[in-house]
Amino acid sequence: GAAVEELKRAIRAQEGGAEVLLMDDDVLFKFAACRRFEMESAAKRYLNFIRLFQEYELSFEETPEVTKCLSRGIVHPGRFDKQGHPMLIAVPRNLDWKEVATRDMQKTWFYCVWKAICSSPLAQSEGIVLILIARGVRISLFNREFHSFVGKAVQECMPMKVRKLFVVNQPWIFGSVLWPLVSVFFSSKIRERVVFVGRNYDLLRDTVSVDSIPQELQQELVLENEPAEEEQT
Repeated sequence: GAAVEELKRAIRAQEGGAEVLLMDDDVLFKFAACRRFEMESAAKRYLNFIRLFQEYELSFEETPEVTKCLSRGIVHPGRFDKQGHPMLIAVPRNLDWKEVATRDMQKTWFYCVWKAICSSPLAQSEGIVLILIARGVRISLFNREFHSFVGKAVQECMPMKVRKLFVVNQPWIFGSVLWPLVSVFFSSKIRERVVFVGRNYDLLRDTVSVDSIPQELQQELVLENEPAEEEQT
């Protein structure tokens, strides 16, 4: 369409006429829609995306490395909230950096987010919902290389918005140690969209249905309001 052609011209202009990889029109349209058809901004984000894609050797396909990470239950893609927004569920306690290469986890994160981006245009117009089930997190889960990659990808490269990040069942170490380390990679705009749920599951009622939660995790999201001593909001 006209929007995609305009974006292509903006991309070529920013590259000064140099050869640049142009992906399918459907992909390009996602970048235009994400930036509300402000083509200069969309072109900049697309070029950042291409550099990220090539530098980290990312793929839209489920590679063996991705399959192995998904089998650990670290990320659960392919889900939606009550309003139809794409939703990702992360369970970081299932991640062990001694067993999972940083590059493999980067590829897995990209694959899952891209799957969400392609599942609904709401990913561009209103955003993706993220749920972080933080029970059992450890200081050793902090990985500067991985978390800086995620921060850069979300804020500068991917054709998406972040609607909400719900942090559930978080122990005190999350708010006191891990979140201060991770949050430096994210803008104040994104940090303002973080909701610390703890066990106050009523904060999830309007967004998350039981059917959207993997069966093995449903016991952790029972709608009750009993605070736990080790948790903080």
